[in-house]
Amino acid sequence: MKFSWDSNKSASNKEKHGIDFDQAKEVFGDSNAIIDKAKTVNGEERWVAIGKTLKLFIVSVVFTIMNTTIRIISARQARKNEMK
Repeated sequence: MKFSWDSNKSASNKEKHGIDFDQAKEVFGDSNAIIDKAKTVNGEERWVAIGKTLKLFIVSVVFTIMNTTIRIISARQARKNEMK
């Protein structure tokens, strides 16, 4: 899989949520991750993936797909209701 993201957004995400996008992309390697459509913003379909990182943190990742590349938009620790 190919990934992309805005490096400034990744840094601000780490400051705000404690996770950068390089760590967040690990969720896509979790065979038990759940992926669902989140919403459409300005004509862009956004998806959410909830799964474990290599350090076993359960993370929620919002992303879009551009051609064959997953573009990460945001990531945070999954909420309790998302872990069910």
